[in-house]
Amino acid sequence: MMNAGYQQPDLISHLCQEYHITYASLRRYFLEQVGVTPKYCQKVMRFKSALRAYRMAGYDFNHGDFGYADFSHFCKDARNLTGAAPAQL
Repeated sequence: MMNAGYQQPDLISHLCQEYHITYASLRRYFLEQVGVTPKYCQKVMRFKSALRAYRMAGYDFNHGDFGYADFSHFCKDARNLTGAAPAQL
């Protein structure tokens, strides 16, 4: 089953090229305005989409659609970001 609702975000390097900004400047702006790095922000957005799909699909959840190598990779992100297992969220 394909999770069609998720679109892989642009690489940060592509965003830097598109907006003619260095990664160091983008990172500094993100830290000032958002409080986290662009990489961390993308990680959270990916996890949020994956968690939503996991809740809807249950055992049919396809971790590969979200860029996770395996289900344990998804679980590790859940623990690192929230302190809980996906089933508890």
